[in-house]
Amino acid sequence: MPAHRILAGPAGRIRRLGAKLRRDSGGLALIEFALAAPLIVVTGLYGIELANLALVNMRISQYTMDLADNAARMGDEAGLSTYTIDEANINDAMQGVRLEGASLGLTTYGRITLSSLEGTGGKQLLHWQRCIGQMKATDYQSNYGTASGTSGTYIANTGMGDTNYKVVAPDGSGVMFVEINYLYQPLFGNFFVTPKKIHYVSSYIVRDDARSYASGVTNTNGQTISSCSSYLA
Repeated sequence: MPAHRILAGPAGRIRRLGAKLRRDSGGLALIEFALAAPLIVVTGLYGIELANLALVNMRISQYTMDLADNAARMGDEAGLSTYTIDEANINDAMQGVRLEGASLGLTTYGRITLSSLEGTGGKQLLHWQRCIGQMKATDYQSNYGTASGTSGTYIANTGMGDTNYKVVAPDGSGVMFVEINYLYQPLFGNFFVTPKKIHYVSSYIVRDDARSYASGVTNTNGQTISSCSSYLA
């Protein structure tokens, strides 16, 4: 049988199809993309997670500074020469940071502590503290001391803060010291990073030299006190 007739049969058609497929490179890019796509997607999602973690860190840092700054400015005029702090002032400042951090669930996954560090008689007095946030774990509470009763607690003369970064209140004046501990909520579950604690502190010296420290905190309107023994959002 002539060779060209053999090639015209089923076997010949298979050979011609195979040769055509060997020469056809039209689907090569699609195959390469299919192989690389999972790596590209995973790398992209990991980058998004890291960017979000950095953004949350920046926002928590900003909330901490904002609260310390606002607390350093608060006060009600009690006379011609003195200003007092009322629970209403503190609650207003706390409400501000609560609203700022609402999109992160700041008071659901975090704990915020506002402390009044005062310099008196050459000593550092942690006079009063107020807290909001539902996190009850020990490492979400104040890291630098707690105020006891209405008279406060004398702490080490080196002040509040981490080693080598202590904040000291000037004698006869005060510093508003803020701590925020927050449990980061990953965007993609535990796939890239696990929930981790974010910790920031900030402090501002009290703006008004006429603030009255001896009187502590008044409560003229019967406000709910943001006590550190409660865990309210």
